[in-house]
Amino acid sequence: MTAGVIALLGVGAAGGFLLHSPDERITHEPVVVPVTAPIESRTLTAQVTGVGVFEAAGTIPVTVAAPNGMSGVVTAAPRSVGETVPWCGQAVEVSGRPVFVLHGTVPAYRDLTEGDSGADVRQLQTALKECGYRVTVDGVFGPGTAAAITKLYQVSGHTAVTDPAAALAAGEPAGRSSSPASAVVVSRGEVVFVPAPPRITNVLPVGSYVTADPVVELALAGDVFTLHLTAEQKAAVTAGQRVTITRDGWTATVILPDLPVVPEYDDSGAPSFPVHVPLPDLSPAGSNGQQGQFTITTGSDQAYPTVVPVSAIHEDPSGQPYVLLAPAAHATGTGGPTSTLGTRVPVRVLESVQGYVAIESDDDALHPGDEVVIGDR
Repeated sequence: MTAGVIALLGVGAAGGFLLHSPDERITHEPVVVPVTAPIESRTLTAQVTGVGVFEAAGTIPVTVAAPNGMSGVVTAAPRSVGETVPWCGQAVEVSGRPVFVLHGTVPAYRDLTEGDSGADVRQLQTALKECGYRVTVDGVFGPGTAAAITKLYQVSGHTAVTDPAAALAAGEPAGRSSSPASAVVVSRGEVVFVPAPPRITNVLPVGSYVTADPVVELALAGDVFTLHLTAEQKAAVTAGQRVTITRDGWTATVILPDLPVVPEYDDSGAPSFPVHVPLPDLSPAGSNGQQGQFTITTGSDQAYPTVVPVSAIHEDPSGQPYVLLAPAAHATGTGGPTSTLGTRVPVRVLESVQGYVAIESDDDALHPGDEVVIGDR
């Protein structure tokens, strides 16, 4: 074989790899096979659970000085830890003298007696009136206010403080004896003004000596239950849903407030979202700073006829949601692959809970057992 023939054969052989018939040049596109899931009839409910901590809205320590010439000793504790002190109620008794709880925002900073006037007298009069005593709220400590104070002490089994010298200063007339009448005095150590009904969180036992430490501690109403949601839990709940809080047989169901946007991070760097849930009443006794359990139920008990995985929901450019109803061949698992994913069916989303969505369509095109496309392979 000559060199020229060999060269031609080489060209022909090389050309065999370059020249194809039209049929041989057809491109074979990969077949798209849809992945489907069945439409179900079911309820959409789920529970988010965890632990949180009971926290008081604020604590007021009450220190009491012993009366002049007496040792400071707790002689009575009318209410135990966890109980609420009503307005004009007695929180504690020291050396035979009561300490009353009154409604107000400004702490008592001076002794008040007949003839005094000012905003603190008006606050005292308003508090007495809230307790049902007949008193004129005019900011002037007159006979009516004195009578109400005297009655307050009598109801609790005590006697109001009086001061003859104060009576002289106030211009009170003399009594039947040669000594002047005594003016009623409200000692600043025997009244505690607080803005909300308090609960006793700590009180010294009867017989304890009084020191510089608080004799009784009062927690204001407005307690909260602080829970920390993980990012996954936060995504599953919304403000306005009900949260049930429990501790040792105590239960309260309240509304979940607005959720925080910015997370906090623990020592390991894990994010969490603190939620301060207001309680409708005071925390259970002895729970301040202690843990409790919470349960947030999402969804509802309503049974929806058509529920699909959230991955089955698509949107067209206008924002209209739709699902792809799979061909019957894929719905039954028979037949070969197809190049179409399914029939588009516009839907309305009714509710979404933890990865599942309740939907409905106008033309009743969807039924339990039908298959919808959730992806492809």
